[in-house]
Amino acid sequence: MNTSAGIPTRKASWRVFEIAGGSIAFGLAAGDAVSRQAVALGTAPLWSATPLLVVIMGGGLVTNILWCGWLLHRNRSWRFPASQGGGEAARNLAFCAVAGAIWYCQFMFYGFGSNYLGAFAFAGWSLHMGTIILFSTVWGILTGEWTGAGASSRRLNVAGLALLILAIATIGYAGFLQQNP
Repeated sequence: MNTSAGIPTRKASWRVFEIAGGSIAFGLAAGDAVSRQAVALGTAPLWSATPLLVVIMGGGLVTNILWCGWLLHRNRSWRFPASQGGGEAARNLAFCAVAGAIWYCQFMFYGFGSNYLGAFAFAGWSLHMGTIILFSTVWGILTGEWTGAGASSRRLNVAGLALLILAIATIGYAGFLQQNP
């Protein structure tokens, strides 16, 4: 891994994210027996991925606590939040809590949807990531993020969004055909 002053370069970091990015999908797929057991014990099928999310997100929590703790120690910045004053620190903590809740909800909803994909469960992660890209890009367009972009960039963006919509619709239609032969 290339480093500059002990910090991984952007390219090396993206390699790690590429590999680790699908870990949640792998965890949900590998834990299918746990989900089935949860349903057998009376859990509604909609909530059957919840026991898996507790374990999967718990692993992420431990990893993030260790990483952030190491960074706070290395950079000697652990006092910074307290030095901001009560109101500013409380507001930042509230924003962090809201962001964490929203982030968790995306995986909760992914778990909901993955239960209904049947033979197309393998496509669930692609659908999840595709809709995240789709909605975040549309949000960026609506908020003016693309205002300064050139015409060719905008065309490429629209083409990419159209391709994502087509892919999502194709997978959805295939699932519909599976349910209604």
